Amino acid sequence: MNNKIFSTTDLIEKIRDYQNKNPELLKSHHFVFDCPLEYQGLGGNTKLKPEFIWMGINPGNDEENWEETKDNDEETRDRNFQIHKRTQSSKNTMKEFIRLLGEENFIKTTLTEMFFWGSDGIGEGFKNRYGYPFHNNRHMKFCLEINKELFKRINPKFIIGPHYAKKTKNRINIIKNYFNLELIKEYRNKINNNVFIERYLMDDKYQYINCKFPGQGNWAPGEWIEMRQKIKNIINEN
Repeated sequence: MNNKIFSTTDLIEKIRDYQNKNPELLKSHHFVFDCPLEYQGLGGNTKLKPEFIWMGINPGNDEENWEETKDNDEETRDRNFQIHKRTQSSKNTMKEFIRLLGEENFIKTTLTEMFFWGSDGIGEGFKNRYGYPFHNNRHMKFCLEINKELFKRINPKFIIGPHYAKKTKNRINIIKNYFNLELIKEYRNKINNNVFIERYLMDDKYQYINCKFPGQGNWAPGEWIEMRQKIKNIINEN
C-alpha cells in the first residue's frame, strides 16, 4: 500500500455542492462516495490510497438513518456518519465484507456507489422519492464523471460489484448501461456447476468482479464459503 496521503476532498466537495444545487437529492439522508470500509479497529487508515473499490448501484433505504443524524450527511473518506453508531444491518454487512475479502484486503478497500444517493430500490421507490426513473436519470452523468476520476486516482487492482444473483441477474446489465464490460471468465461452483462469479475488463482498463452480495442471495448449501475462498484467490493472485 502506498504511504503517500490520498485525498478526494475536492471530489467530495463537488458532490456536496451538486446536491445543494439539486435539492431533490436532499431527500436522501446521505450520499456514499469513496468511503473506506474500515475507519477504525483493524488498522485501516483513511489517508492511505486504497487498492480495491467496492461499487454498488446506489445506497438502499435510509429512513432509519434520520434517527441517527437529523441533517443530510455522508459516507465518505472525509466523514462517515456511521463511524460511532452503525445499524445492526450495517454491522452485519461489514462482518460479511471481512469474511469475503479477508482483513488484509478489507482495510485496503473503499466503497462507492454508481449513483450516490439512496432510495428504497431503483424501481418505484426511486421514482417516488425523486420524481423520475433511475435509468438514465439526469444526475447519472455527474456521478459517472466523479467515479471515473476516483478510478483514475486509485487505479485499483479490482473493482468488485455485488450484482450476480438468480433473481437479480439483470442488475449487471445496469452496470453495462454505463460502463463497457468485456467478459474474461466465468467461475462455476463445485456444488451444482452454476456460474457464481464473473470476471470482466471494465472500460479496457480495470479488472471487475461480479458476484453475489455477501450474506444475501440465492445460495446453494456451501456456496457462500466457496465464493469467499474463490474471490480471495482471484484478488490475491496479482
